[in-house]
Amino acid sequence: SEYFLNKVWSLPDKDEIDETVPLYLAELSIRSGQLNQAAAVLEQYLSENPKGADLAQLKLGDVRLLQGEFQEAERIYSEYLEDHPDSSIYDEALYLLAYAQLRKGDLAPALALAEDQLVRMTDPASRDLRADWYKLAVVVHRRRGETVAAVNRLREYVELYPEDLGARIETLKLLFALKDFQAIVAETNRLRQE
Repeated sequence: SEYFLNKVWSLPDKDEIDETVPLYLAELSIRSGQLNQAAAVLEQYLSENPKGADLAQLKLGDVRLLQGEFQEAERIYSEYLEDHPDSSIYDEALYLLAYAQLRKGDLAPALALAEDQLVRMTDPASRDLRADWYKLAVVVHRRRGETVAAVNRLREYVELYPEDLGARIETLKLLFALKDFQAIVAETNRLRQE
């Protein structure tokens, strides 16, 4: 399939090429570790199709994240959100923006987005994305040295996702850091009972 995708990509008129072609080529480049090639394909497609390339724009943000270019990824995701407020994947793009901010070390806006989304997201269909927002909030609290806040968010998370044993163990570790031995005993007993 890569051969045929490259044949289509080699056509001179890129605005006639469906967005799936550069997306697949970029994904193949990512899988083979050729991030610069992935970015080049996406940038070329975006330059020739600025209006109809929303998924290519998001994928370019993903490539920038993989390259460690967090500020550029943040810019791309922000631009996407501004250009596509009614997108069916708006919430996922918003999470990617917060993740880029986190990776960039811009913790306050990342946490603000996470806190806002945790209040807003009540739809059971968003369960997986809500879990990601909780995890992002916990990471931000930990990086900011806010262990109590991290424990509180983890407890909320575990109430909603009791099957996540890793989160329960992480809660115990943070309780040890706080030297809250009474809470450690209570959490351990709760784990044993389940």
